Amino acid sequence: MNNQTVYLCATTDDQSEVEALQKVVQESFSTASITVVAFQSEALDQTKFQASFDQNVDAITFLNVEKLSVLDPNAVAKAYNQYFQKNDAGRIIFYANRFNNGIAARVAASNLSAIVTDVEKIEATDDHLNLVKKSYSGALKRQITVTDAAPLIITVNNSNITLEKVAAKETAVTEETLSIDYQVPKTAVYKSLVDNDNLNLDNAEVVVAGGRGLKGAEEFKNLEKLAENLSAAVGASRPVVDNGWVPNTLMVGQSGKSIEPDIYFAFGISGAVQHTVGIENVKTIVAINSDEKAPIFKIADYGIVGDAKEVIEKMTEITAQK
Repeated sequence: MNNQTVYLCATTDDQSEVEALQKVVQESFSTASITVVAFQSEALDQTKFQASFDQNVDAITFLNVEKLSVLDPNAVAKAYNQYFQKNDAGRIIFYANRFNNGIAARVAASNLSAIVTDVEKIEATDDHLNLVKKSYSGALKRQITVTDAAPLIITVNNSNITLEKVAAKETAVTEETLSIDYQVPKTAVYKSLVDNDNLNLDNAEVVVAGGRGLKGAEEFKNLEKLAENLSAAVGASRPVVDNGWVPNTLMVGQSGKSIEPDIYFAFGISGAVQHTVGIENVKTIVAINSDEKAPIFKIADYGIVGDAKEVIEKMTEITAQK
C-alpha cells in the first residue's frame, strides 16, 4: 500500500467492535499509519476505549459534537464528513452492524467514495485491496478488488484471527469539537442497544436463541432465565427483531452476527438460510421446533420435535436444580 492513513471509526466501546477493528490492523494493515476516530457519547467510555487501542495505533481522535445528546445516525455521519473533509482519507473502516452500515453509507455518499459492507477479510498489496465477503446468503464467497488510489469505505465483520500482543506504539490522543447543523426528528425514539457484558454473543460458549415460534416478547423472558442457568448468551432470529421483541444486538444471521459457540440451542427457529449463515461455525446445534420438516433440522446435530415454550420451561426447571 502507499502511505495513505487508514482510519478506523468507532461509535461505541463495545468489545466486539473494538476487537474487530484491532484485528483489521493486525491482519491487513500492520505497517500502515492507523488513526482511530471515535465518536464521543454516553455509549463510549473514553478511558476504557483508549486503553484498548493505544498499543496498536498511531493516533486516536475523539470527536465531540456540540449539543448532541443522542447518537442520531444523520448527525454522526455529518460529524464524520466534517472531519474527513479536512483529512485525506483514502481508507475508512467501520465495524459492520446495522447502525454503522447506515452511517458508512451516508459518509460514502457525501464523499463520493465507494463502499463495501460486511467484509470478512482484507488482503492488502502494494497497489490494491482484495476484499472477501459472503454472497448469495453465504453460499459463495465474493472477492472485490479495489485499486489503491480509489477512496473507499469498508465495514468489517469479526475476523477469525486471534489478537496477538504487539510492541507498544506511542499513540497521539487528541480531541476535536465540531459544530454541525442537524435536526433530530421530533417523533424519533432512541434506545441504548448495548450487549450485557455477561451475555456476550461474540464470546459465549453457549447460546440460546429464539425465533418466531416463541410467539411473543414475553417468552423471551423465560429464555433469559434459561440462559442465566446455563451461563449462556441470548440470541434471536431476524423476524423476532423486526417484531420488536428484542433489540437488534441479539440478531444472529446475515443481517446480524456470525457466532461460534460450542453449543447453540435454536428454539422455534425455522432455519432460513439468512439465519443459518450466522451459525455455520457453531460446533453443536440443537434444534427445537414443532414442525418436523423445518429446515433447521437439516443442519442440526440434535433435534427435538415439540413445543419450544414447553422445552424451555422443562430445561429451566432442570438446570435450576444444579
